Amino acid sequence: MANARYVPRGHIGSEQALVLVAKATNPDRWRDHMLIPKEKEIYEGLGRTLKAEHLDEHIRVMLSKPEREGSAVVERICDFHDAAHWLRESLHAGDISGRYLDEDGKWHDIPAERWGAGDGLDSLLSGFVWLDEGKYKVSRLVLLAIKDLEALCKNSGSNKSARNRLAQRTISDAHAEQEFKAWRAQRGQDIPTEAEDCRYMKRFGVSRNRVRLLRTKVENRARGKRKNPRT
Repeated sequence: MANARYVPRGHIGSEQALVLVAKATNPDRWRDHMLIPKEKEIYEGLGRTLKAEHLDEHIRVMLSKPEREGSAVVERICDFHDAAHWLRESLHAGDISGRYLDEDGKWHDIPAERWGAGDGLDSLLSGFVWLDEGKYKVSRLVLLAIKDLEALCKNSGSNKSARNRLAQRTISDAHAEQEFKAWRAQRGQDIPTEAEDCRYMKRFGVSRNRVRLLRTKVENRARGKRKNPRT
């Protein structure tokens, strides 16, 4: 996957761009000593040896249950997904441009409107965007200039404005239920606590009260009951 990519000097792939934005949003939470070694390995591997669209699963598989249940780990996952929404909005608004190299090594800008398409978010997480180049649609590696990305975070006050905008974002009840069911299906028999459900749904702007309503429709752990031991 990633070892076949060519990322020119001064540029970064979209997956690592999301990590950069997440760190800029909540720098205290992303200091090196705050991350579990395996967790740090996961984030450094996104777009290189690991797929960002499977971040939650990487965390689940590579971290022990006590490690991944730590609030800081969950918050950093939320930071990453928040960064994906924020960067997509910024690219679509033209605040920053995504670029790609063609077969001859020539630079081209990715049209801003491409990020408003239905797969805009998926393109950021996968690191590749499909572009209509006449007769064919071609998959191109998404590249961003590091200095432009750092300037965007600084000039927009991403550590405040991104958090505020994302906190205000909400989704419909139907969409919230769909996301919640997908989250629970992913967890399988490892039933989350109310706090874990709330932290996960926070990324979609779903309030604690709405989460409590969603929890009435699924199986929950009995109050005071310990989680199943790790197998």
